[in-house]
Amino acid sequence: MPSAETTRAWCWRDSVPGCAPRAVLTARPLLLPVSGLSAARALARVPLTDAEVMHELAGQPFARASVWRQMNGFTRLCMAATRLAVEDAGLPLTREHRDGIGLILGSMSGAAEVRSSLRLKGRNVDGARRIHEFTQVTLNTPAGTVCQALAIRGITTTITSGGASGTLALEAALDAIRLGRAEAMVVVAAEEACAEVEGVYRFLDTLDPAGGLRPYDPGQPGTSCGTAAVALVVEAARSAQHRQATVRGRLAGVAHVSDNYHPYRFDPGGRRYAAAVRLAMDRAALAGADIQVVAGSATGTDLDACEDAALEAVFAVGTPIAAMKMITGECESASGLINVAAPLFLKDTGDVGIPAFYLGNLGGPASRISKPVQRALATSVSFGSTYGAVVLERKCS
Repeated sequence: MPSAETTRAWCWRDSVPGCAPRAVLTARPLLLPVSGLSAARALARVPLTDAEVMHELAGQPFARASVWRQMNGFTRLCMAATRLAVEDAGLPLTREHRDGIGLILGSMSGAAEVRSSLRLKGRNVDGARRIHEFTQVTLNTPAGTVCQALAIRGITTTITSGGASGTLALEAALDAIRLGRAEAMVVVAAEEACAEVEGVYRFLDTLDPAGGLRPYDPGQPGTSCGTAAVALVVEAARSAQHRQATVRGRLAGVAHVSDNYHPYRFDPGGRRYAAAVRLAMDRAALAGADIQVVAGSATGTDLDACEDAALEAVFAVGTPIAAMKMITGECESASGLINVAAPLFLKDTGDVGIPAFYLGNLGGPASRISKPVQRALATSVSFGSTYGAVVLERKCS
């Protein structure tokens, strides 16, 4: 049974924001902010304009201004993240290899703002028709457009199952490699913050009016919405070894479990959440004591209590729980893949680190962790109570 390797991981973010085959992470994650959330302005770089993006794309066979202009904002996010991941992985999209490379996109709802605004208005404020947005309303169109632009000819599909869509796409990609249907897969997760998504959290009375995100705060929790696109290249081990790709880490186990507890609330006991974590670690042949950091969902909603109970049932008190949404905001499906990439940031961020809390005192003050780890676990959760867990392994120098 072939193993799979993630040869690069890149984030393009618009916010400040089974036994699965073993998979190697060879990624040095990069965040390219485009606009934002106040919580992380100090960490953000200068936003990229369309002209700067086109300059980055210059020299590529798909880098025609007309191609970029015909994409809506959501597809552009997917395109930028995918292009950076493919380029950084050195993935050969030549005629003899492109049929063995596929792409799976995970998204809670795709370009939600586009669909709702088209339904309500159908036009721009100035009355002009929004042709390119209209033609990209279908949920699988962004994935298809990216594949056409990059000449990716393998498996292409889109998974829309809430906040767990990104890690579900990752598991589907690993299955495709395990079954011999692909040599490499690009896994993309993307989400756009918009009034419709914010309205869901406002209805649940969990949206922070100040635009921040306060996970695990027992007195005044609150969440905020962000926009992000994340892309990972997952590659069969034999393929990566053949082309001498740099190995950054390994996807050792992936699992998803549901409990149908409530359409939009979460079981405070965290039983099925804990079951997903245990299943992923069983598939990786690891115990709770082997995990050095957990990338938690950390949403600033009632999910925090569910997560606290679930993680305490599996891991020791004092285990660091990374809270990437303090930087990016709630990016739904993209947040799951950001959590997968988060342990890789520990290799590159040095003294900056990533925000974290400690199990047993999640309501305490946030700190920052920066020390590289050998084993980590990433989580994802969606409304309707689907819980995802991904076990990561990598060598530390």
